[in-house]
Amino acid sequence: MRRGSLRLQWRYLGEVRPYQMANLAASASGEVRKVTVREGDRVKKGQLLVDIDGRLARARLEAISATTRQADEEQAQALRDLERYRRAGPQVVARAEIERAASQAETLAARQAGVGAQLDEARSQLRLHRVVAPFEGVIAARTIDPGDWVDPGTSMLRLVDNRQVDILVNVAPELARQLRSGMKARLERGAQQGEARIVALVPALETSTRTIKVRLEPETLSEWLLPGTTLDVVFDLERAQEGLIVPRDAIVEDEAGTHVVRLEGDRSLIVPVTLLERNDEAVLVQGALEEGQRVVVRGNERLKAGQKVQQKTSGR
Repeated sequence: MRRGSLRLQWRYLGEVRPYQMANLAASASGEVRKVTVREGDRVKKGQLLVDIDGRLARARLEAISATTRQADEEQAQALRDLERYRRAGPQVVARAEIERAASQAETLAARQAGVGAQLDEARSQLRLHRVVAPFEGVIAARTIDPGDWVDPGTSMLRLVDNRQVDILVNVAPELARQLRSGMKARLERGAQQGEARIVALVPALETSTRTIKVRLEPETLSEWLLPGTTLDVVFDLERAQEGLIVPRDAIVEDEAGTHVVRLEGDRSLIVPVTLLERNDEAVLVQGALEEGQRVVVRGNERLKAGQKVQQKTSGR
């Protein structure tokens, strides 16, 4: 039995997530005219991915554009007439005629604003027929081909940004209380190993698992850290709380509580203890114990206080 700190190891299953991922869907109805990418293609931000037939939207845009040009011309003429009447003054042009020209100019200005809004809407509708990459990444899935008919919401492509990945893992609240941003963890998947750094802890319990979500970033983006991969996330922590370290087999837990059996000469002494932490081999405890004292690790669950204990030594 010794005094010191206890090294703890917590192992959880984590998942590799891409830094960004988008399921791209159609925003307008129409026939797919062109799909410019396949699975595995890397694309740049703003690159055209899918072209949906937009002839109706284009025809509407052209019609509204023509109406806009006409409205511009009519308003410009109305403003010229109003300016000419005002310069001539009421001595030449009746006041009622001037007021009528001013009202006409205001009406045409309001009409021009309305037509301008329709033009902006028609341009937006036409843009919806072109699907572009919202960020740089790799095409992970494609579910459409030229000739397919799509409606708003029809899934077409899945885009993944694999230039950076996160590791997401749900941990027990008691572990989360000991974790801080910047702390390291070990990543393991078969023979593959790496290191990751904690970047964030979600300060809320997952409703189904009652765990805390932790997000980590790998120190090195290795080839085996593919989005969707599951791996072990290992947290190594040292518990420095005051206490004594005893072998795990020395702990006896029964209806009366938790205790260890200490040797007083060749007699047994029952010592209640409080468990602070435990790992696979040892336990950190508090109780009426001192460093260097001997405790029973075999047959201790059957011993009573004051019983004589025969010690056995193992040899080869």
